Amino acid sequence: MKVFRALPLAASAALVTFPAVILAPEAGYAAPDEIVVSVRRKDENLQDVPIAVSTIDDEQISRYGIDTLGDVAKYSPGLQFDEGFGAQDTRIVIRGLSPTRGRSNVALLVDGVDFTGEAVGTAGGGILVNQQLLDIERVEVVKGPQSALYGRSAFGGAIQYVSKKPSLEEFEGTVGIDLGSASDSRNSSRISGAWSAPITENFGLRINGLMYDKDGFYDNALTGESVGGSDGFGLALSGLWQATDNLSFSGRLAGSQDSYEPQAQARVDSNAVIDIDDSVAVLNGDTPTLVQSSGPPPFFPLYPDCNAFPTGSDGTIASCLGGSPKVLTVGTMPSADQLTIWQNANPRTGSNYYGTEVETITGTLKVEWVLDSGVASSYTGFAALNSDQLFDGQNDVLLPGVTYTSLDSTWPGSTGATYSFTLPACGFANCSPAVQEINFENQTRLFSQEFRYASDLEGPLNYTVGALFWKENIQQRANSFSVSPAIFRGAFGPPGTPLPVLAAGPGNAVIANGINSPGADVTRRETESLSLYGLLEWELDDAWKVSVEGRWIDEDLRVAGGTCDINKTPALTGLANQAPDANGDVFCNSSFRGASSVAQSVAGGTLPVGTYTRPAVINSVAKFSESFFAPKATVEFKPSDDALYYASIAQGIKPGGISTITAGSFFQPELNTFKKEKLISYEIGAKRTLMGGDLLVSTALFYQDYTDKQVGVSRFDPVIQTDVGGIENAGESEIWGIELEAIWQATENLTLAGGYTYVDSEYSKFVLETSSSNNVARSLAAGGGGCLSIIDNPTPPSGGRSDFCIVDLTGNQVEDVPEHSFVGNARYQAPLGDGGLEWYADASVIYRDERAMDEFNVKWLDSYVTADLRGGVIGDSWEVIGYIDNVFDDDTVKSGVDFGSQVNTVREGQFPPGPTDGVIVTMPDPRVIGVRASFNF
Repeated sequence: MKVFRALPLAASAALVTFPAVILAPEAGYAAPDEIVVSVRRKDENLQDVPIAVSTIDDEQISRYGIDTLGDVAKYSPGLQFDEGFGAQDTRIVIRGLSPTRGRSNVALLVDGVDFTGEAVGTAGGGILVNQQLLDIERVEVVKGPQSALYGRSAFGGAIQYVSKKPSLEEFEGTVGIDLGSASDSRNSSRISGAWSAPITENFGLRINGLMYDKDGFYDNALTGESVGGSDGFGLALSGLWQATDNLSFSGRLAGSQDSYEPQAQARVDSNAVIDIDDSVAVLNGDTPTLVQSSGPPPFFPLYPDCNAFPTGSDGTIASCLGGSPKVLTVGTMPSADQLTIWQNANPRTGSNYYGTEVETITGTLKVEWVLDSGVASSYTGFAALNSDQLFDGQNDVLLPGVTYTSLDSTWPGSTGATYSFTLPACGFANCSPAVQEINFENQTRLFSQEFRYASDLEGPLNYTVGALFWKENIQQRANSFSVSPAIFRGAFGPPGTPLPVLAAGPGNAVIANGINSPGADVTRRETESLSLYGLLEWELDDAWKVSVEGRWIDEDLRVAGGTCDINKTPALTGLANQAPDANGDVFCNSSFRGASSVAQSVAGGTLPVGTYTRPAVINSVAKFSESFFAPKATVEFKPSDDALYYASIAQGIKPGGISTITAGSFFQPELNTFKKEKLISYEIGAKRTLMGGDLLVSTALFYQDYTDKQVGVSRFDPVIQTDVGGIENAGESEIWGIELEAIWQATENLTLAGGYTYVDSEYSKFVLETSSSNNVARSLAAGGGGCLSIIDNPTPPSGGRSDFCIVDLTGNQVEDVPEHSFVGNARYQAPLGDGGLEWYADASVIYRDERAMDEFNVKWLDSYVTADLRGGVIGDSWEVIGYIDNVFDDDTVKSGVDFGSQVNTVREGQFPPGPTDGVIVTMPDPRVIGVRASFNF
């Protein structure tokens, strides 16, 4: 069926690219400028490159106010940029390849050097992705797997920043100012400047810098203080030494310091109750009980569907934390005007947490030696990043004196269809019986060295060979803590029970705010990657060329994380270890559900009774090694200077590893080791120059077979006696689509440009083995049938307590992939009087279709249309622009992430609460009106 659905679009692509189709006015107007790219490590005309590439040049960067990768994605159809949980949780999607778990699917390069990092505690690419663009000449977005060209991280594509180089001919400089304002006096300012000079006839320097300050557009309703703002500065020094006619050295050293307020994120309320019926899974003849309890004994009678430990495990999955039925967030996310930001205050200050502080230094050095037979090159890069993050991890509150009405009518004592309670005063503005504080200190050190030789022979054959060594060391020191609701403030009762005020601990040097922290949880990850690559090009004749390329990669990973110290923790807290299991293994008291969990000390330990304390941790070390080969083959047909047709087949491989995303648990490498993802991509494309050069058209039709997708699962963790998140390779999908881009110089004064991407994505096979009752509920909410069968998980020592439930997601849409994306632009420029001035008006329209937020397809981000306007006056050495971003003040939520809420489950009358279902969304920027000016000298 997919083939037949593809035919209309394939036919359209053929019509657009077919040489005879010139359904446009006669040529004769000024042609668009030649677009130069360096995606293959040499300057080329974009129309001559057999790869799908989108570019943004320095003029667009300046006039559109493109400051970050999020802005790049805004003007690039087919490129999605999502902000998740914290500043380090950033996710880039190209052609439907979403990094649900693990490292980024897209490589990020600066001047040919790979700076693609990986976050420790969340999915995505890390904080390096979020840096401000500093003196960038152009941005190149390369689509499709490019492992052979760009290395280990270019699984779905690559984004390259090309910086501006010093001039060896004349002094030049520029100063830019950008002042913007939204409603309620929310202002932003950005000042940048650059100066370039030839120091000698063959040596030049360029220095540039920026300062910016952006107010947050939203307020935290609990404190009244703004969130989402940022400020910082950056400096960069570039040098170019043309040592001889054939030997050159170019380098860049950049540093920045950035401060980000807590993100402008709001929690979306639950809106659906899903009953998990015991009769769901009967395909194998069993009548299973779908939940079991690991909660305190007083709550067992409240849930008749729960079985208490240590009963048998047959037919049971998950736990009663959150209760049964499940309360979910389903459907399309509400717009920003329907949401309120509730973030807990920092108890040390009573104000907002400070958010994120980042200091970054990056450097690149390129050496190029032109020989008679080719070009030898060396690329060296390094990065050093230090960051501190302190923010509320709950994004949810319970207010005293407010009456809450639950969606769940099953709570004992409820009347009618709902359960309501009014929370009494607790001594705090936020009376939530659960607290989560995120406190990360990150250090990243990255180094890479690449050697490359590209031949330039006179015959039909040419080749390129190279080697790359890439190393990244990351350390995350987590002082985070989460307090279990059953012991926080002595609360042992359902919602509405008075909560005693948390008293500060006695004067003890190791106790801060009543929380004892015997030692931070430190996670270290060291990655070493060595790769060899080669490219062979064979010109069959003047029109046909065949090329084959490939990269062999060998990668070694070493990860160290914290696990509970079974000797120091009982001695510190007085909380006895769990009884030995069938293997004879001893684990800490299950009150400590992870290195950040807090439990109340009891008599017998070295701490005062009642002190809230975290477990003592020791490091556990795991290693992972993997080697693989990623090939690509391309056929080019260039019948004239104005036409290029190509077809390619490529394999993309995303390495496996050991996940450090272990929220809710200690570091358990045996539960979080996963294999590589694999992708086979087929692509045909065409690039045409029509109407005497007035019209440039690029099209690509692609099909991708995506296997072994890394996804999250739930497994029983014997250390903390409950089910926790893990990672495994479960998903297979088919993704195909079409990309169209065109630039048309319609008249001497009018330029039209547009880009459209259509993506059809579907999981062709996705059978999930899960012990999470939330996953069963999500499947039911999506109409997928819930738990289809039970797989027996043997009892210890050979297995865990919970059985596995089969949930089938086959046929679902791949998450984070809009079906339709469009970016259009119209620009009119004409003389202004007789003084040599020009004026222009510019308008952009951006459309994104709706897209699923999760693989279950129960949560969706709505489609949206936004528009930006710009107009200005251009002189010989200056330009002044007035702009309106988001002209119609669209408030559609454009980014979000699944994140459970303990507080939400309390509001729904379920106690003790556990992090069940939930969504946090990033609030969109409102309409911003401003002015930009640049002065050249």
